[in-house]
Amino acid sequence: MRTLFILLTLLGALYAQSDSLLLQADEFDEEATALTEILAYWRVHPVSVNDADRATLLRMPYLTSRDVDVLIRYRDEHDGIHHSDELKQLWGETLYALVRPYITLKSWNGPSLRMYQRGYLNSDSRRDITARYPGNALYSYTRLEYRYNQHISAGMVWQKDPGETAWNDHQNYYLRYATPDYSLLAGGFYPQMGHGLIFGGPYAARKSFVPAASLQREAVMRLKPDLTSAERQGMNGVAFTWRGFPSSGIHVFYARNRRDAALKNGVPYALRTDGYHRTERELRQAGALTEETWGAAMGYHFSTSLSLTAALCDISYDPPVVNNAALLGEALKGKQYFAFSGAHNRLISLAARGHTASGWNLAGEFARDAKQGRAMAGTVYFKKAHWESGARFWYLSPDFQSPFGRVFENNALFPRAERGYYLTFSYKSAAGWRLAGYHLYRQRLWRTYNTPWPGQSAEQALQWTYRHARRAWLLRYRHVTDEVFKGSEWHTATGHKVRLEIETRTGALRHRGRVAFTATAPFREQGWLVFHQIGGRWSRSIRYTLRATFFRTDSWESRIYEYEPDIPGAFANYALFGRGFKWSVRLDWRINAGIHLWLKGRYLEKDGQSAVGHTTPELNREMRMGVLIHL
Repeated sequence: MRTLFILLTLLGALYAQSDSLLLQADEFDEEATALTEILAYWRVHPVSVNDADRATLLRMPYLTSRDVDVLIRYRDEHDGIHHSDELKQLWGETLYALVRPYITLKSWNGPSLRMYQRGYLNSDSRRDITARYPGNALYSYTRLEYRYNQHISAGMVWQKDPGETAWNDHQNYYLRYATPDYSLLAGGFYPQMGHGLIFGGPYAARKSFVPAASLQREAVMRLKPDLTSAERQGMNGVAFTWRGFPSSGIHVFYARNRRDAALKNGVPYALRTDGYHRTERELRQAGALTEETWGAAMGYHFSTSLSLTAALCDISYDPPVVNNAALLGEALKGKQYFAFSGAHNRLISLAARGHTASGWNLAGEFARDAKQGRAMAGTVYFKKAHWESGARFWYLSPDFQSPFGRVFENNALFPRAERGYYLTFSYKSAAGWRLAGYHLYRQRLWRTYNTPWPGQSAEQALQWTYRHARRAWLLRYRHVTDEVFKGSEWHTATGHKVRLEIETRTGALRHRGRVAFTATAPFREQGWLVFHQIGGRWSRSIRYTLRATFFRTDSWESRIYEYEPDIPGAFANYALFGRGFKWSVRLDWRINAGIHLWLKGRYLEKDGQSAVGHTTPELNREMRMGVLIHL
């Protein structure tokens, strides 16, 4: 009772108003590193809606071809966009709220050079890392992007993980020339199309309380520059797009990549996805497999309300991948998620999208691979006045193989076969409150060599938000069902997760408080978390954010995720378990018009025993720094 009284007292002291309560998409995906990185990049240097060409606008998150065409037609007719209200009328308030952090009305004023550097250092793990690996404990990420004019741009990324020796262990480059009729891209890129069955960039379908963010799918093909630190996504090669005829474009690309591969007796049997190159074994596996890919796509708009795109992709591996029990042995084969064997695969896909004047949007995609494995996905989305709703379904046969496909929150190479559906709705009242919810069901069809993996999982969620004056409230309930392996057998586990959050503004200060509770069955475990965050300004050029968090859970099974404010491009969604407290401070200092600096310190202390069977450090001190230089 005393603990509950303290939590309610902390929350009762808050008064607030904030835009972040409705759009916390990152909190739903603990592995959305590439997506978070891209969104953070656009937030730091947003796109000018008055100057950007069609190709640049199509790189933006959440915007469909129709949204971009409406914007271009309006700005041509009215000599530009002069006020944000015009965008609200063009796109609607929901879409505008999603895109607003990544756009600006300011015009581009000449060549620009941007350099962003960020680094992390966890002082508690430094001794352990330097003892185990040849490299130091520093994480480093360097991003350089140059824009010469409206047509020519270039970029570079260098990245190093803790324990690695080379500062450019992972590197990406691109050079792009684009006009309204065609574009040529050389270097790092990733293709994106339809529902992501064969080509899925970081914008895979995800859980969200905003139906448009989960259900808006297109049929068109897009080839986007890749400047993320995600080492398992993207390609390196040449990509060409011609938008002359058919109206939605002809796309052709070729890529040659060196992929990390798990080896058995020197033979590759699976693709490694963590990207670490620290130990002798990891270094031997680095680039052990050559992946050669070519692809083409052609799309056509039959009318303003119907579009169709067909795509073909051919993939070769050298040396061939061997994935069988004769090589791996029964025990190792029984643990494999990865099923592809051979030196060659070919994928074809057909995607369609249509919409009606009454507010209905329908989209779908069908794909097959060289071994006749098949996949399909579709969405139905309806929007009218204050109401949004829709559904998404997908099916991947057990023998369908795509190294680039991402169906629903699935960024693994050669994803496991599965089927499922997702229902969602949102209602916003004239009084300012909003009710949204979803139901997610997934059945995994994959079976390993020996043992069946979990058969199904489901999740339901309901969220109520309300804003009034300088305050905002959020109340969320989630119910999760999944199959987990504990001890020596499978269990059907259920989880109940409740969150109460309040944001307020008092003068120049913004307060944010949260109480979260979780309970799991049949393990009878519970956990709670509470944090209080304060944000404000020290001066016109310096902002700060302070957060203190207290948590207590019975084990890892009852862990609570907390998405934490971080420097741009960094992903901090920590799983807190055990008993302890944490605090963090972030400074945002705009030194002048060309230099922007972010500093963050984090401290975590908890009991020494974790719930996963090993001892964890009692202290966790971490420093992060990011600096953006814009010339």
